[in-house]
Amino acid sequence: MKKKKSFFVKITIIIALLIIPIVILHSYSYQTSVSTMREEMMNNKKNQLSYLKEQMEHSLERLSLVPSSLSQDLSVALLQSSVLLEDPYLRVDSQRQLKEKMFLQIFSNPFDTEISVYFSDLNRVISTSTLINKNNLFLEGNYGEWEYYEVGKESYFRLLYTKFHSQKSNPEEENIIIEIRFDSKNIKELLMQNSTNDVGDLFVYTGSGDYIETPMKNKEINENIVEKILRTNYTDENYHQFEYNHSGENYQVSYLYLPVSNTYLIDYTPIEKVMMPILESRNLFIISLSALLILTIISLFLLYKNVQRPIMQLIKGLSGFELGNYSFRIKNKYNNEFDYLISSFNQMGAKIQYLIENIYEEQNRSRLASIKQLQSQINPHFLYNCLSFISSCTKVGATDSAIKMTYHLADYYRYTTDVENQNPTLQEEIELIENYLEIYKIRSERLEFDIDIPNDMRQKEFIRLTLQPIVENAVVHGLETHMGDGWVKVTGSMDDNFNKITIEDNGRGVSQDKLIRMQANLDAPFKEEVRVGLQNVHQRLKYHFGEGSGLTFSHSKYGGLCVEFRWKYRKN
Repeated sequence: MKKKKSFFVKITIIIALLIIPIVILHSYSYQTSVSTMREEMMNNKKNQLSYLKEQMEHSLERLSLVPSSLSQDLSVALLQSSVLLEDPYLRVDSQRQLKEKMFLQIFSNPFDTEISVYFSDLNRVISTSTLINKNNLFLEGNYGEWEYYEVGKESYFRLLYTKFHSQKSNPEEENIIIEIRFDSKNIKELLMQNSTNDVGDLFVYTGSGDYIETPMKNKEINENIVEKILRTNYTDENYHQFEYNHSGENYQVSYLYLPVSNTYLIDYTPIEKVMMPILESRNLFIISLSALLILTIISLFLLYKNVQRPIMQLIKGLSGFELGNYSFRIKNKYNNEFDYLISSFNQMGAKIQYLIENIYEEQNRSRLASIKQLQSQINPHFLYNCLSFISSCTKVGATDSAIKMTYHLADYYRYTTDVENQNPTLQEEIELIENYLEIYKIRSERLEFDIDIPNDMRQKEFIRLTLQPIVENAVVHGLETHMGDGWVKVTGSMDDNFNKITIEDNGRGVSQDKLIRMQANLDAPFKEEVRVGLQNVHQRLKYHFGEGSGLTFSHSKYGGLCVEFRWKYRKN
């Protein structure tokens, strides 16, 4: 039978079934939130960098148009003409007009810009900065391209322009060279406007290997990120993103390449800080779940201690009663309602033990005394006949028959009158029926018998005086009323669960109806008086060896009756 789960196990399973879905749902919700947050952060950074790139490129493109506009301005042509005409007034007026237009260009651009125009014919520089003159104007570089320079504490982007730089190999031979310069602080201010000061950093890496950084810079992280970007060799204008780990902290790195200035616009954000609200929510859930689990474990422990253990003790006691252990008592106290049940259980056990030990055992002792008394009184008529046979043999001089009869009769009654030996072996019972059959064989020469029982079976424990009544029935009722030679066969065998002995004769047997009645009478209600006979033997086998043991009747293949003994193996 399938073992049922206890109440405690069922409660534990129910609690687990309640908690597990909550954990699964929260895990799913957490993963979805993290995935959504990462995707949102990626889109935000992409939009932010794209917008910043557009700002920078738009500003640089506007500044790139300034030299072309100035080179075609009338004031530049007048200034060159003033040199040829040697007109000082015209030169001064032309310089004033050029400066005004240069300042107008500066004011119309978003960056704080410095414009310088170098006239090689005049050997003169006209600049919006008082710090730039013909002696410190640096004319070397890539004309028509924005380049980044760091000179001392100064750092700036500049663009060198000459009208015909695409047609001549040496632009410095041009009459007019225009320089557009703006300080890197313009880029820094733009970075500060677009960066979040609490998390991550936003910086620019130039083609010359320099950095334009905000005050929030982390030099080591910036250098490692740039090194990784340069290894990938991405120089297209597409948006790129990857994750970077530094000192155990993960960063999301986003960057764009700006070909107009040959720079990388780079942003990195610590993922944990961005995910902090979600992480805090997750940690709060873990703390709450841990507290819930602790309370659940405490509740289950109290349930086990105050409910499950008393129930287990009661079940253990009832199981002991089923096995005959009526002395079991529950000694634990639980200081709850189970104390009353345990007290009642102990009282019930004491009463049952008293009834078993003082009433049932008394009945058994009385029944055993009756059996012992009957054993000493078995068939006195049989003894008289044997003694009479011995007397007749001595009168006619048949001393050998008398001696054999005396020996067999002595052994027979020595065993039947030994009331102390109540647990004989099967071998002793077989010796008893051998003596009995030898006595009958001496008295009646027409009786033959055969006993075939394995040696292993002969050493097993058996019940006194159970085979002899059946053998006696086979002789008396089967052979004495049968004409011709009589024959009795006793056979033993064993299988996995039972020992078996069959006693067969070649007598006249019984009818089928009587055979059925005989079998039914074996299990009829047992009366108070102890009966020596087939029913007594049957009941003693069942009582001693358990259900399944007893007698079975059938027709013998030799013509008479077949009686089968069956008894279970005795377990220690």
